[in-house]
Amino acid sequence: MKGQRGSVGRLRAGVVPMDGVEALSVGYEKLRGRIRNSLSQLEDGELPQPLFVRGEWGTGKSHFISFVRNVCRQMGVASSVVSLNARGHALNYPQRFYPLMVKNLEIREKGLGLQQIIGDALATVGDTKKLAEFGAAHASSSLGRAVRWLCEGGQSRAVPGPDHAGWTTLLGTDLAWAAYRYKRDETLARIAGLAQLARSLGAVGLVLLFDEAETIDQLWNIRSRLGAYSVLGSLCQTPRTWCAFATTDRFDTAIGRDVNRKELRWIADTKAKWFLERWQNGLVEVMETPRFGPSEARELATRVVRLYRRAYPVPKGGAIDPEEWVKDWEASPARNPRTLIRTIVHHLDRTRPLRS
Repeated sequence: MKGQRGSVGRLRAGVVPMDGVEALSVGYEKLRGRIRNSLSQLEDGELPQPLFVRGEWGTGKSHFISFVRNVCRQMGVASSVVSLNARGHALNYPQRFYPLMVKNLEIREKGLGLQQIIGDALATVGDTKKLAEFGAAHASSSLGRAVRWLCEGGQSRAVPGPDHAGWTTLLGTDLAWAAYRYKRDETLARIAGLAQLARSLGAVGLVLLFDEAETIDQLWNIRSRLGAYSVLGSLCQTPRTWCAFATTDRFDTAIGRDVNRKELRWIADTKAKWFLERWQNGLVEVMETPRFGPSEARELATRVVRLYRRAYPVPKGGAIDPEEWVKDWEASPARNPRTLIRTIVHHLDRTRPLRS
């Protein structure tokens, strides 16, 4: 815990190293403060309020996901990203996106992907002991039993092979095939266990990042969307976990349409009711993607040129001034960070000589 507090203490103080993702995060001061508060709450054992970041195409929603993940990586907080869609990773079926969640799970210095994280821990005496303690403390859960099986199978210091039953549970291959309600509940319980497992391996907590949350409006009917609202309510109340969602106005429209339905006056699902009531009463925090005007555009252009020069030598012919490119971008109706970055990289690529 000492290392954890040191990391989050740096975040509280606003000390964030300048790397590629950070360099491209112009106008993120307010969001950085919001992230800092949430991770501090995780460290203190509190339940951070879920965050919904709203914006249209190209305004930086996916970059927000990368930004939060980068901060988690720097500060030793476990994190995972799920890009939602109504086909393969629908919000009302967490058992279908759980395998992607554990595949994207990352803990600094522990690895990327739950299989690698557990495998490396089984090869380290100290971490193997932590895993064994977690398995004993959570022996009644499927996640705890799977960890215990793997610890028993790895007593010879050899990591159990991919056919071991423990991996079937940890990686969710026993969940993804079914659409039953009990599988949904089992998956949500397993996600809650992931947060505890991450803490047992030294992480402050677990951050779950969901992109494309507006695809909730693609679900077939009110019954399927009620399932999604139930999942939202459960995830947002999971201990030691902070959830953040990148979405568009479509998400607001779908919920606004549903909360006015007569069928929702007598919701039996307490988790769905909890989420919808909080949303309707303004108790869920919604932020827009950072403002992006001419001054932010010029700052971002300067940073993009700087990053580009790190990868490629300065071309012959003098200094590069992106001001003209920014003016062209300002005259375009599609003025957002994505189009600006693409425009500048395109012009920079053209300054480099062709090689045969």
